[in-house]
Amino acid sequence: MYFPDGIPTVLVTYGANTPAGGAPAEGTVRFTPSVPVIALAEHDRVFTGSGTYSFNSDGDLVDPEGAVGVRLLPNDLDGMNPSGWQWLVTVSVTGTPARSFRIFIDSSQEQVDLADLEQVDPAKADYIAVPGPKGDKGDPGDDGTGGGSLTAANAYTDNAIAGEVTRANNAYDAKGAATSAQIAAAADATSKVSAHVAASDPHGDRAAATTALGAHAAATSTVHGIADTTALETKTGAQAKVNTAIATEQQRADNAYDPAGSASAAQAAATSAAAADATTKANAAVASAGTDATAKVTAHTEATDPHGDRAAASNALAAHVTATDPHGDRDAAATALAGHASATDPHGDRAYADGKLAKTSNLSDLQSATTARNNLGLGDAATRSVGTTSGTVAAGNDSRLNDARTPLAHKASHATGGSDPLTAADVGALPISGGTLTGPLATTGYALGQDTPAAHGLAGWCYPPALAVNSTQLVNGVLYLVRINVAADGPVSKIWWWIGNPGSSPVAARNEVGLYSSSGNLLAAANVDSVISSAGPKSTTISSQNVAAGAFYWAGMVFNAATPPTLTRASGWTGVETAANLNMAPQAYCFAMNGSGRTALPTSFNPASNAGTDFAGPFAAIGN
Repeated sequence: MYFPDGIPTVLVTYGANTPAGGAPAEGTVRFTPSVPVIALAEHDRVFTGSGTYSFNSDGDLVDPEGAVGVRLLPNDLDGMNPSGWQWLVTVSVTGTPARSFRIFIDSSQEQVDLADLEQVDPAKADYIAVPGPKGDKGDPGDDGTGGGSLTAANAYTDNAIAGEVTRANNAYDAKGAATSAQIAAAADATSKVSAHVAASDPHGDRAAATTALGAHAAATSTVHGIADTTALETKTGAQAKVNTAIATEQQRADNAYDPAGSASAAQAAATSAAAADATTKANAAVASAGTDATAKVTAHTEATDPHGDRAAASNALAAHVTATDPHGDRDAAATALAGHASATDPHGDRAYADGKLAKTSNLSDLQSATTARNNLGLGDAATRSVGTTSGTVAAGNDSRLNDARTPLAHKASHATGGSDPLTAADVGALPISGGTLTGPLATTGYALGQDTPAAHGLAGWCYPPALAVNSTQLVNGVLYLVRINVAADGPVSKIWWWIGNPGSSPVAARNEVGLYSSSGNLLAAANVDSVISSAGPKSTTISSQNVAAGAFYWAGMVFNAATPPTLTRASGWTGVETAANLNMAPQAYCFAMNGSGRTALPTSFNPASNAGTDFAGPFAAIGN
């Protein structure tokens, strides 16, 4: 509900089906106040605007959340400003024209069916439908004289009905009278306009206007202040004189500017001739210079000795080639080379090279191979042969490395008092004297004589189902959360829950059960529209999820129906919301609610916003 707290409202319902085939109606219903703004005393809100609502798949009018019916403000609340307003209802159903009618809602009504208020006969005048309580029973009539016949009774009934129809029509003739008055006024206005158009002198000034126009036309002595009217030129004559003057001026201008045209022609001819002569002479000069340069280059190239020094250069080169020591250093170089070749250590590195290994010897020139192996940390395995006898090494495929020999029994050595005793701590066990488990303990049976989820093939539950001894009807649109602790790793693909009393008329696609992580993220969900209308334990299949030992998860539930289901639960005593979540933060509550007005399970929620439920439940379990 979107109305502020403390403001009374009335639930208005409406259901419709098509008369042909009976299918649920499709369309909308709009509610519009007859005034623009409504204020209520002692409230800091005003109400304005209209609302449009649709039909669901059953043909019932529903609010935006899918709940059947729409809540409206009554018309008679104390302190309402203005007062005396009504609701205008417009019904738009597919396949029929939209229809509108007005209603008045009494605040004493908890629920009103719009079908009881709708004006179904459009031929009747508009009226305000007001739902009210049934009147008191009238006084009994006089006893009849007896002896009446069926025909007389039918005639009496027909007359009574006809009288009531006449009385109703007369009572609601206000709009008809207004229409008649409007038609009469329109007819009167049309008649008066026609008379005005047809009248010879509707304004009473036609004769005076005719006289003045005649005097103006006959005046020859003065017109518009011009005394000599004979000097006035006619329009045609004046236009002819203007045309003649314009033509004369055009001819004079052409004659005056003709020399400029001649000068331009002469100038263009001279310019063209000069340009042609200059181009011809320039082209001739370029051609002559090119021919001269080509001839000189050709003569230089073909000359035997164009620079006059060819013979001297040839003689100098021949003398250099035939000289025994052209550079004067041949004897010194020969002496240095002979000394280098005969030197014992010409580069000064012979002593260093003599102490190094030769790569061509492949380590055969080592002084001691044994010392070299010891220095490399190789031991003596490198010098042994492969074999199965003493003094040999085993190969990788030696059968002794993979035979299935049974180890010698030696558990006595690990017992208390043995040569190598083990303690409980050595193997991660609890001692006989007791201890503390710091992690989850998974069991497969009745541990310590207690009923466990594992004994039922489940991964976890909120409590044994036998403790679900009572039930509570859930609230539409509220997210309910049930904590389930998990003792062992493994997959889960089902959620178990339990309906004590069935619900009815579920809103399509708005009833879901799912699994959340402890951080509030939705892991998997499934729609349960089809199962909330029957009682008993329910097993809802979800996509398989792997749960972890020592972690907890929440089973989440949300319902939306005309009658939400009643689910089984444990304690409902006063204070259970505190007791069931004792010493826990909201994000770890065992039983909680988180948000309202929901139409589906949210993809995530904030666990810190959890609020405790006033009952320990509903019951839930997970498994396969």
